[in-house]
Amino acid sequence: MYREGISTTMMAGPTGAWTYDGERFGTVAGYANLSGTSRTALSQWLAPPVEPVYENPYGNGTKAFFAICVTFVWVYLIPLPIMWWVNRGKSKEAAERHAIVGHYHPLWMAAMDRWNRAYYCSKCDGVFLPGQTQLTPVDVAQKTVFSM
Repeated sequence: MYREGISTTMMAGPTGAWTYDGERFGTVAGYANLSGTSRTALSQWLAPPVEPVYENPYGNGTKAFFAICVTFVWVYLIPLPIMWWVNRGKSKEAAERHAIVGHYHPLWMAAMDRWNRAYYCSKCDGVFLPGQTQLTPVDVAQKTVFSM
């Protein structure tokens, strides 16, 4: 039911428009590619839990800064203490993010296991979760799967 409630549409074709600059009219022609995805409310309620993902705090900007510092280290020694200070803060942030993902990932794996074993009943408009005999309403099923 989750996957059947998702649809993706792609369209491509010529486009055209009228223009007006205050004095005269004109035309504009071109080509457009459009795409979009829509999802039913039921599909959103029955969606699997979102996997926690580690986001690298260093990013491209910090990597570029480090590359510049290394390139100019022989000419300018000023970037070295700045590079050390930035790296110290980023290392602390990276350790915190690893700890958060390390804590939530096993919980997500257990929730995914429950989600994969859940059964949606269209007649009752609810979800039967593993280990439970009562029907769970669809609008709270995702939260319930993660909190069990």
